[in-house]
Amino acid sequence: MAKPPGTMKKRRPGPRIPDSRQIAYARAIGLLFCLGGFAAIGLGWAGAARRDCVDCQVPFLLSGGAAGLGMIVFGGALLVMAQLRSDSRRIGARLDDVAAALVRSSGRDDAPGLPGDVIAGGSSYHRPDCRLLVGKTELEAISLDQARTRGLSPCRVCSPPDGPATDGQLDATPVTAAEPAEGSAG
Repeated sequence: MAKPPGTMKKRRPGPRIPDSRQIAYARAIGLLFCLGGFAAIGLGWAGAARRDCVDCQVPFLLSGGAAGLGMIVFGGALLVMAQLRSDSRRIGARLDDVAAALVRSSGRDDAPGLPGDVIAGGSSYHRPDCRLLVGKTELEAISLDQARTRGLSPCRVCSPPDGPATDGQLDATPVTAAEPAEGSAG
């Protein structure tokens, strides 16, 4: 009896091999197949050379030649695919760099990582390159004003800016939590 759709047992994914290692493995296996193909052709030729009768040589040439040629084609295909994967990774990285440069040059205020943006922590805010943030996930990039509104204090390790931004330069005017927020009565 067939199982209804959606109830099939899902295969557990194993540990994922990094792309750079996959490319290296594909290149190594491709080279091994090419070398094995040349060896098969050489063995077929050597087997045929030991026979005097032409009809006795044909099986060696066909089996060694066909197997060797097949291995060489398969190994060459692996090498080409590994090169294509490597090129696509390199082009993707360059496109990411170009996109980041376009975002930086556009001067958008809502893009994280621009001057004036900080990373919110539990009770403090940090520069995006703060060493205390290494390895942490789900970090939120906020503006300096939002950090003040939340009552966050500047990190003592990375010393992020604590004043309003003016013409790309940050003013070092401290803001205390005792000051009332804008728009509040009193």
